[in-house]
Amino acid sequence: MVVLHHLRRFDDAAQLPELAQSTVRRALARSMRLVFAERHGRFEALAFEATRGRRDRLRHERP
Repeated sequence: MVVLHHLRRFDDAAQLPELAQSTVRRALARSMRLVFAERHGRFEALAFEATRGRRDRLRHERP
């Protein structure tokens, strides 16, 4: 999943762009792995990759 946010503040925003981006980042990081994050000027791009469930990870990590 790719998320692209602009980070420029504007007067009639319901939520500050930086706050919106950090909220999305934290929410997706609970169930997905962040694989790319980069800022370019007024934009920030994030890419997340689906992860397996905790039970599956533990099963694959055992010797």
